[in-house]
Amino acid sequence: MSMLRISVDYDKLPDALLVTAKQHIRIDGNYEDEFILSVLKRSIGRFEDKFGATLNKATWEWCPTSAEFRSGQARVPLTPVTSFTATLADDTVVTDDYAIWTDSVTGVPILYLTGAWASGVVMTLETGFTVETLPPSVLDQVLRSAAHLHEHREILIPGSEFVAPDLALDATWWVPRV
Repeated sequence: MSMLRISVDYDKLPDALLVTAKQHIRIDGNYEDEFILSVLKRSIGRFEDKFGATLNKATWEWCPTSAEFRSGQARVPLTPVTSFTATLADDTVVTDDYAIWTDSVTGVPILYLTGAWASGVVMTLETGFTVETLPPSVLDQVLRSAAHLHEHREILIPGSEFVAPDLALDATWWVPRV
């Protein structure tokens, strides 16, 4: 498998969440806006690292191997995927030959690509959320983490009362690694 991140927008989602975060933290003015944006970015990054989900809008190129396709499907290594384009080595677009579906039997969002494997196929995946599509449970965790980072700017000592909030509050975002 070959996975390459082409682009990522680290600013759009935190900018859109700024007003909500300020309400959550109970800040009226705009004196601390830059710092709140920085803690939002760190909170989003922490969530992405822990759960393997991409909250920030990003574009990826994935070149699945024949070994990844079993019975006409391959597990997509990213979540959520908002759109995709399939292209062959000669720049022929073959998107209509593929589909992405979600297996949620276990309650864990696992995405699969269906279609026949083709040598050299490149999947361009658009991932991430907008404020409108961000699940409430994810928003809650990002805001809790941002509020904690805002309140406790000093170095945290493990085992003290200032230990960061646990992001395992909503385990539905756990996605098994490929």
